Amino acid sequence: MSIKANFAKLKTVSDMAWGQYAFSRDVVNNKIDDAQRREFIRRSYDCGAEEARRIKEEYGDLGPEMIAENMGMKLIEKTGGDTKERFMFGQFNMPNKISLYVDNIRKTEHMMFDREIDRSLDGVRLRDVIISHELFHSIELTDKTLYTSSVKIPLWRFLGYTHKSGIYALGEIAAMSFARELMDLTLNPFIFDVVLIYMKNDDRGNAATKKILAFDHKQLSE
Repeated sequence: MSIKANFAKLKTVSDMAWGQYAFSRDVVNNKIDDAQRREFIRRSYDCGAEEARRIKEEYGDLGPEMIAENMGMKLIEKTGGDTKERFMFGQFNMPNKISLYVDNIRKTEHMMFDREIDRSLDGVRLRDVIISHELFHSIELTDKTLYTSSVKIPLWRFLGYTHKSGIYALGEIAAMSFARELMDLTLNPFIFDVVLIYMKNDDRGNAATKKILAFDHKQLSE
């Protein structure tokens, strides 16, 4: 199947399937049962959307870049962000910096155009998705009352001590939900995670696509 056909299918994947995919990459996934995982996913989507609506009420029709600047964020354009294993678009750094790996963003936009998947992705501006995503992380890391910041699960116990951990996937799900709501998107921005994987290797991109579609098929069959 062509990459174009893959993205046409990925565009129809349910939110729950994308959430299951996010959890499958989390080191604590095997500590969580399916019912709890589903509840975590639903509440994380709600958390991100609610924060985006709050921001939109405060800043109106401003785009993600202007909102970030009005919230005191410094947008830093960088080169690099590309290693053998990782291909980065952006990163939030405390206390108020969002790094944008502009070479990678441009390369990705060119790939999307050359391989004719930009139309499948509704012509969404990748830079705005990245800024929106990282903007949520800036909120999450400074507001410890936020749902995704407050959830902890027990990892291990010794005598009377219980070691608890946060769940990385929750923040990723909420950040994608935040970006979608802030930008009024119809697609789930998780799809750009797969774009990122394809930028490194087509075989890995195909494998990720197959895995996500399997999660979606499972959701539909239940």
